[in-house]
Amino acid sequence: AFVLFSSITGITGNAGQANYAAANTYLDALAHHRHTHHLPATSLAWGLWDSTTGGMADTLTQADLARIARTGIAPLTTPQGLTLFDTALTTTHPTLTPAHLDTTNLNDQSPLVLQGLAAPARLRRAAARTSPASGGNRTVGTGGATLAAQLTGLAEEEQRQVVLDLVRESVGTVLGHSGGSGLDLDRGFLAMGFDSLTAVELRNLLNKSTGLKLPTTLVFDHPTPAALAAYLLAQAVPDPADALLAELDRFEAAFARKQSADDVRSGLSVRLHALLAALNGTEGDEDGAPGVLDQIGSASDDEIFSFIDNELGAN
Repeated sequence: AFVLFSSITGITGNAGQANYAAANTYLDALAHHRHTHHLPATSLAWGLWDSTTGGMADTLTQADLARIARTGIAPLTTPQGLTLFDTALTTTHPTLTPAHLDTTNLNDQSPLVLQGLAAPARLRRAAARTSPASGGNRTVGTGGATLAAQLTGLAEEEQRQVVLDLVRESVGTVLGHSGGSGLDLDRGFLAMGFDSLTAVELRNLLNKSTGLKLPTTLVFDHPTPAALAAYLLAQAVPDPADALLAELDRFEAAFARKQSADDVRSGLSVRLHALLAALNGTEGDEDGAPGVLDQIGSASDDEIFSFIDNELGAN
């Protein structure tokens, strides 16, 4: 027998392991090549082994193991691995994938090649989320609604708390904790053990749960949970002044593209002058009487000259 030990990483891919994946894909291709030339070859793309078996798994942290578990790949025990090896030698397939897959944990964050196995489990979880026992269609933090929609109608402090809870939960998930209730909001992500892989995973998780398009440098640009929460809140609920300025830009651009008829221009002018007067506090006196600008705008030439004579003391 001609047996090659490959890795499931060459099939599913894994962040930060492009070189390793390519090398194992070469082994799989070599087995196929030999098979087409009627030569013996079997490439075994092994899944994760239990850390007690030694080898590469010994170097994985709890956060690493939790991240792998979320993809639906569970560790193989030694008896399971030996049984799969013996079974592989009884087949004529050039490539096989001896791995332990937890189909109940497969989801749309799992490798694409495995997602087809996740449908029944995903449907069960979706049904559980929308059942009466689960409280109906609550979507906060699940990606069922954008963060902006989740925050609509909430008071400012409530909005802040929702975003903080979302960040706590997401950070806890990425680090493999049971929750984020004890998270120090002012502690740096790097001090918590984040690296480039977990930083990207957190970004991807927040992309899904907020509906925002966040940069890959998110964790490094906003290095604490508190700073990250403030950034997410600003993105989901922009400053009203910025929104108003954006509307003015849009109006100006539309007006420049197409000049309006005189009656429309006149109506726009009146409304814009009224808005400007309101912003400057000159739209009228407190008792409801017209303001100075209103009086001047409606005055005749004689009335204006009379006003000047009276105010300046002219003879």
